[in-house]
Amino acid sequence: RYDDAINQALESRHAAERVGDVRFRGKGLELEALALLFAGDYKVSESRIHEAHALLAGFEYLDVKPRLDWHQARLAVISGDLSGGEALLRRAELALLVTGDREDLWGVQIELHRLAGTREDSAAHFEAIRGLIDEAEKAGLLAVIFSGAVAIAEISVHRRTQELAVASLLENTLGLAEHAGML
Repeated sequence: RYDDAINQALESRHAAERVGDVRFRGKGLELEALALLFAGDYKVSESRIHEAHALLAGFEYLDVKPRLDWHQARLAVISGDLSGGEALLRRAELALLVTGDREDLWGVQIELHRLAGTREDSAAHFEAIRGLIDEAEKAGLLAVIFSGAVAIAEISVHRRTQELAVASLLENTLGLAEHAGML
């Protein structure tokens, strides 16, 4: 499936290049970087992120730039640069507060709480993520619900907590995924 996503991103980027649309070329690079990130090709993903940043330099495409920062933050965290990842997430969060893109904003905020929850007391971060999941449920944003549940599970594993609320949340989230045909 990642190969299909990468190919679709490449096709959209090439189409944007043919018509000279800088924003959609940047968006194509962003989508390709995301698919490469999830496929585990971190080096090429990072290359696409840098390529997109260079392409969009001087433009105010606020819908693409925060996502690039978000993906770059993920790569930073994967490589062990937690403070660099957090700084990129904070920059993305500020931009997303301007654009009003709730889905991406909540996703970035979940990442911030996930990072913090692995380094400090997790109870406040559990609650914050739980609140974001509740808002996402009201808005029908399954991707946010799933990423929130995964973040809570990761914090739980990292902190070695075994709370009934975590198990219940994961059970409910898996039920949503199954109902949506994702499992």
